Amino acid sequence: MYRLFASLIIMFMVGTAYAGSPGEVRYMFSGGVGVGGSSSTVWSGADTGDLLLGDTTLFKDAEQELCASWNLGAGADYFITESVSLYAGFYYDSNLLRYVYERNTALNDLVFEVNADFMTIPLGIHFNTGQFFLGGGVYAGFLVNDDFEIMGGDVTIATGELGANNEFGIFLDAGIEIPMGERGDLLLFGRYQNGLSYFYNDEDIISDIRTRSLQFNVGYAFSM
Repeated sequence: MYRLFASLIIMFMVGTAYAGSPGEVRYMFSGGVGVGGSSSTVWSGADTGDLLLGDTTLFKDAEQELCASWNLGAGADYFITESVSLYAGFYYDSNLLRYVYERNTALNDLVFEVNADFMTIPLGIHFNTGQFFLGGGVYAGFLVNDDFEIMGGDVTIATGELGANNEFGIFLDAGIEIPMGERGDLLLFGRYQNGLSYFYNDEDIISDIRTRSLQFNVGYAFSM
């Protein structure tokens, strides 16, 4: 999968939603909601039951559920040509990760929930193809919140901070722009983010976590 997205970045040199004059700076405010998850290494249900209570029959293997993801922030584009610009942004990015070991002989499911919240700085090159656009680049996510909760059914067993890491990854954009007057555009776009570094990789029941999300965003771009 990483090779696919790297190839797309090279092919399109990533994209944006608006055209401008060389030297022009365009500002954007946007927010979005979607779904998030992760790639991770997860212990089997047998190993987890054996570790916790010495019984390998308690739980089935874990399944990760898709959960809510959202972002809110601002960005700016500096146009090199009428259709190509350098892009940078600053966003609050929030993801919930949820792993469920369904009960086998246990009385309740075993549930792990982790908040993965970052202040994210995306950097890229944007290319406008008319009304439609493609985009992407790299991002650095600076950890804000890594609270976790372990539950047996609806009962909280443990809470705390995971001790996670900052994150580095890639993002891809695709969407449309709708003119809103002479200087502004309404933006409707999807953004996919995929972590390349480990958000959490300590030796644990769930480790080697790389976050990922797909969000639908609405924004407004304008020139001063």
